[in-house]
Order: sequence, then C-alpha cells, then structure tokens
Amino acid sequence: HRAELWTSYVRVVEALRPRAVLMENVPDLAGWDDGAVLIGFLESLRELGYHVEARILEAWRHGVPQHRTRLFIIGLQGHGEIVWPEPVEPAPTLRDAIFDLPPVAGAQRRDTIPYWSEPESALSRRLRREVPAEDAGLLHDHVTRDVRPDDAEAFALLPEGGTY
Repeated sequence: HRAELWTSYVRVVEALRPRAVLMENVPDLAGWDDGAVLIGFLESLRELGYHVEARILEAWRHGVPQHRTRLFIIGLQGHGEIVWPEPVEPAPTLRDAIFDLPPVAGAQRRDTIPYWSEPESALSRRLRREVPAEDAGLLHDHVTRDVRPDDAEAFALLPEGGTY
C-alpha cells in the first residue's frame, strides 16, 4: 500500500545513516489515516536520531513557476537547525520560464532541436547559467503530443489565461 511506502524509506535511512534526509510528497499525506502515516514517519526518523520537521510549501512562492503544493520533510542528524527557504519576490511566472522556447508543432518527437533565443527573464537566465558550451545552442526534450479532438474543442473555448 502507498501509505506504507515510507517504511522502506526509513529502512534505507537506517542502513545509510546520511547526515540529512529530504522527502517530498503530496500534502494529503499529512491526513492519511488521520495523520498516523506522517506521525509514524516522523517518529521513526526521530528514533534514528534525526531532528525532523515537516512543512507544506507552495512552489510558486519559492522560485518555481508552477502552482503546486508539496509536503516536505527534512531530517538532520542530531539537533542541527533546519532552515526553510524564504519566499521569493516577485514570484516567477510560467512566461518567465518558457517564453523564449521555440514554438513546435504537435507531435514533435525529436529529442534535441536547435535553440537560438536569448533568455527573456531573470529566471531563464538563471536556468541557463551552467549549461555547458556544447549544449548552448540546443534544446533537449521539448517534445509534444498531438492534441486530441476533444481537448482542441475545450482549448478553443478557453479565454486567455483560463484553465482547463
């Protein structure tokens, strides 16, 4: 059962004894079995000598251009201080991340395509900062699927900025 997978994680931590552990999951995990899953996971890490904390973070508040909420669990050996990231301002948008990507047709399947655009935002400049020189003019994994007819009909009805 999915609600018991954390026990495998704890066994790996017990065997390896890393200085720090990090796990992210769906926020709903905190409510599984009336909170018993999260409590059991945290207590198991504490029994191994980890100082643990759990928080739910919204990705867009921390530099990720995505409306996604995740549960994070951090554990440090001993009693080290856990420092959670501060929200960033302004929050990046999807436009900041992908506006400079070349348009591609439906069902574009090539793994690598040419990429000549200059970065348009601080985020896109940061994302390219450590790209090796041999990859600077290439874009990897910019693949698409064909749009199904029912999706195309729904997309045509959406106002700009609307959601499916």
